[in-house]
Amino acid sequence: TVLITSREPLHVDGEWEVAVDPLQEQEAVELFEQRAAAVRSDVAGNGEVVEICRRLDCLPLAIELAAARVKALSLPALLERLDQRLPLLAGGSRSAPERQRTLAATIAWSHDLLRPAEQDVFARLAVFVGGCTLEAAEQVCGADLDEIGSLVDKSLLRHTGERYWMLETIREFAAGRLEALPDLSELRDRHAAWYVELGERARPELHARQRPEWLDRLDAEHANLRAALEHLLAGGDKDRALQLLGAIWLSWATRGQWTEGRRLFASALALEGEVAPERLVDGYWGASILALWQGDVDEGEPLVAG
Repeated sequence: TVLITSREPLHVDGEWEVAVDPLQEQEAVELFEQRAAAVRSDVAGNGEVVEICRRLDCLPLAIELAAARVKALSLPALLERLDQRLPLLAGGSRSAPERQRTLAATIAWSHDLLRPAEQDVFARLAVFVGGCTLEAAEQVCGADLDEIGSLVDKSLLRHTGERYWMLETIREFAAGRLEALPDLSELRDRHAAWYVELGERARPELHARQRPEWLDRLDAEHANLRAALEHLLAGGDKDRALQLLGAIWLSWATRGQWTEGRRLFASALALEGEVAPERLVDGYWGASILALWQGDVDEGEPLVAG
């Protein structure tokens, strides 16, 4: 019997895999408080510590590096700076290997061991926000199952149910590689096109017996749908933005996401350009219903008249 720790499974006969997952939340909080107390004895744990650990995906190295920062930052300031995790999480122990002195170096070490094709897929998968299905990864990123499986083996990609996703600390690193891709604009276009197509598939289902199933599916894709819409709006694509909003607004209305829906409808309707009449009908109708459901009659009624 041989016990081996490894970055990925060995894929040999008789191997039994035992995954080393991130810490449980309470374990992460205890680790943070212990490491913080070592550099500043007056640090008082509170709800901010829990949120810091959540934002760091409960990763032990990330928590140790963040806790070391309490010598110079208050907990609220530390939490605020976690919007950009990787630059903050540096300055580890000098006795640690160089690749473990910053979180970015640790991820980069694992990334650099990937084959070029795997590195490319890893970067491209960062176009998704909150994960994706295998079908979406194949169509948008050109990924194949072997490459995705390899990233899962190396813990750079996670797999839960039908969805593949990255820890946010990993995705932040991947997003830096994504921004360097020469075809980034085309990749974002394919991402938006995928979710416009998904919206059209959802449109009739939201009014049919399968509605609960599709509400759940669109809930899982909420962050991706928002990212697709923001991309279309930034590019001035009024037609496709209204097409997507018109397809999915009922799900947002049902889930009580009225304010966000109204904001996106207002941004789309304000764009210049001619669009198909049915797009405008969907736009004014959806925007009016969301406004009226929030009790905003002054805005809702003029939109109905559109």
